[in-house]
Amino acid sequence: MNSGIFVIGLIALLLGFIAYGYTVTSTDTYFFGAVKDSSAKQPYKDFAAPLMILGIALMIVGAAIPSVTTTTKKSEIVVPERRTKTVTVSED
Repeated sequence: MNSGIFVIGLIALLLGFIAYGYTVTSTDTYFFGAVKDSSAKQPYKDFAAPLMILGIALMIVGAAIPSVTTTTKKSEIVVPERRTKTVTVSED
């Protein structure tokens, strides 16, 4: 499991839920505080579905990819031998 990709997916999923539920309310009033008009808007609702889909996809990919952790002991390191050419010169 690749935890970095999984965490990014989890954050994207949570941001999608926050974007879906975020609501801005505005109220217009008369001079003495009587309510004239009230409206509620969700300005980030269009971004919620793509963020949720991206988050779920990243979480699946992060869970499927194995983490990259390799340990190499000093005794396991193989140094290739140096090859040398032997040239013989004959005098005729």
